[in-house]
Amino acid sequence: MFYRAALDIRENNTSSNRSLLSCIRFVADVATPAVFYLNHEWTKLEALDTLGLDSARLTVSQKEFLGSHDLLPGDPKALGMPTLVYLENGSWERPTDPKTGAMSGLVVPKREFVFSTSEIVHKAYLRDNGLNAQTAILCLAAVGLEVMLPNVAFNLVADEEIEQIKEKFKEERHAYLEVIARLAQQAYDGLKNGEYTDVMRWAESETAFSLAPKARLIEERVSSLTARQLRRAGYSFWKDGIPSIGAAYLGGGLVPAAVVGGQSALKTLIDGISAARSERLFPEIAYAMRISKELKEKEKKSS
Repeated sequence: MFYRAALDIRENNTSSNRSLLSCIRFVADVATPAVFYLNHEWTKLEALDTLGLDSARLTVSQKEFLGSHDLLPGDPKALGMPTLVYLENGSWERPTDPKTGAMSGLVVPKREFVFSTSEIVHKAYLRDNGLNAQTAILCLAAVGLEVMLPNVAFNLVADEEIEQIKEKFKEERHAYLEVIARLAQQAYDGLKNGEYTDVMRWAESETAFSLAPKARLIEERVSSLTARQLRRAGYSFWKDGIPSIGAAYLGGGLVPAAVVGGQSALKTLIDGISAARSERLFPEIAYAMRISKELKEKEKKSS
């Protein structure tokens, strides 16, 4: 987790969200600015679920109304395709693949850590990947585990300065990442065996006594840089508490606030994403060609 990250670069990100994104970018070895796209048919089902409607039990009038607003799911094959993909920043300027017609830089996220301020992007990512070492920590974070980040932030456009600081404190970052990796793997081992309560208690202890010191060490090292270096990188820190992935994912509303922290909430979340993953296929080339076509059509209409 965090070794590779895909970060949402939507223009409407708030100042606090941009700070959190900059912190993850600094910690991660590879951070890719990304534009996320969701499976259209899946978003229709999500919209119906939000309205409390079952797509299999719609009345004729409901179908007519939803159909007139392009909210009626009508392509079951599309649901077997990835729920979430992203374009690497700048990919739309590259030529398409001459053999498949797919856009260069179109990625189905698997091993990278996906972070967005959008609840539905997080839900789509978990649905696509099911339970693994990467998503195990995110499931714990969604029900209240505070996965602490170093309390530092930078100007997202200060590319050269951030990369220099990342390289300078590579050893400290990797020590932090190694704890995260161990947390993720052991959390997965326990959750796949149904040890929900024990895993949560163990993870809370590990984050407090193993992860937190590593995060604080990074903070100390970064703050020791010269004022000129920090100013060029747009360095700042959170004044209202320590940033954490737990707070960020919890804010996304992956589970109801009334049941956050409970064993039943964790089990429900894991059962849900595991079931969704087992029902799906990944025809990635076909999906890449399809979304490339749709994006090209949108580009033609806007030009």
